Amino acid sequence: QIKKPEKLGVTLLQNYSLSALRKYIDWTPFFLTWELKGKYPAIFKNDKYGKEATRLFEDANKLLDRIINENLIAAS
Repeated sequence: QIKKPEKLGVTLLQNYSLSALRKYIDWTPFFLTWELKGKYPAIFKNDKYGKEATRLFEDANKLLDRIINENLIAAS
């Protein structure tokens, strides 16, 4: 039996923590944008792209840390 939703329609979440959302980031399209072909996290073990993917991932996470720590962007 399907449970009825508590509320119908759109639920607006304001000032949602980016640190809470971080674990849901799909990094595969991010790497593809940089023309690094492979799926996250397996791309880190890729002979051709692994080293650069690791460096790019670390840089992106440093920037994400800064965004979160300095409250530069709010998820609404």
